Amino acid sequence: MRKLLIILSTVMVFGGLFSGAVEAEGQVNSDKQINNKVPDILKSKVKAKYQMSDEAINDLTPEQLKNKIVDIDSVEVSKKEQYYRFSYDVTDPNHPKKINVAEVPKDEAYKQIEAQKNHNITTLTESCGISNGHDCVKEEWIQLETWVSRNAERTSGTVSSRFQWLTPPYYTDQDVFSIGLNSNFSPTPGTESATYKYSYGVGYEIGDTVENFSTPTVRGEGGYGYTIQLAHGGGDYYVFNHRGYMEYKYSKNVTNPTLVDAFSTYAHQQVDWDVEPSFSIPLGGSLALQHSNDFDKVYGHAQFKPW
Repeated sequence: MRKLLIILSTVMVFGGLFSGAVEAEGQVNSDKQINNKVPDILKSKVKAKYQMSDEAINDLTPEQLKNKIVDIDSVEVSKKEQYYRFSYDVTDPNHPKKINVAEVPKDEAYKQIEAQKNHNITTLTESCGISNGHDCVKEEWIQLETWVSRNAERTSGTVSSRFQWLTPPYYTDQDVFSIGLNSNFSPTPGTESATYKYSYGVGYEIGDTVENFSTPTVRGEGGYGYTIQLAHGGGDYYVFNHRGYMEYKYSKNVTNPTLVDAFSTYAHQQVDWDVEPSFSIPLGGSLALQHSNDFDKVYGHAQFKPW
């Protein structure tokens, strides 16, 4: 009975509202107005089941939120949350050079980010001297979340991923964001969606902008991926809090799979003259990226084992 009430509530919430969302696609305020009318009990269920922050839930489109609510009581979810640090040698501030990319525990990541804020550094941490063998070092931080869900019958499910720059990136060119599956499963065409959002400031005015993607840049046998042009500021206009989300449904293509893997990748371009990303996602789910050395790549992985 409780499950029935949840489903009926979902139909009532979205039945009359989603038609308005179609016209308002790409408008942050319209999506927020629609999502704000979803009962808190339903959002709480999504938050608990998917281990999503309030900001992440609010960033979902009405359709994406609806997809999570419809089967919230029966779906099974596996999630992994990871944090990465990008380190650059900025002895020549106009031409930063990559030192390394390292995964860092969540507590340590936020500790270091907070230290940056305490030093009133709004962009990148800069440490000049002879430490680490470099004259100057700058650091950037990104969070990558990966989800895989499966239905009660264990015949299909959804994979999704979310990235969020915890400090503004120095390079704001075309990046690649993708999710792949292991070879026992295939994406379901037509179920994919993605959004890219960022916050901006002009003087004392603060706002949000969103770009919705209805079609992936690449539909591969092993997964889907998007090219995302990061916004950049200039003068009195500044940009921060870059974040993106993507999802699609999948189904099994073998009778008795042993496990399902969701492989997320965020490839950050870090060159002075940006290139047009060219990539594929072959069977097996890994991202094959041309000019790979021009990108810093971070990886996420969520899994159901056994299936």
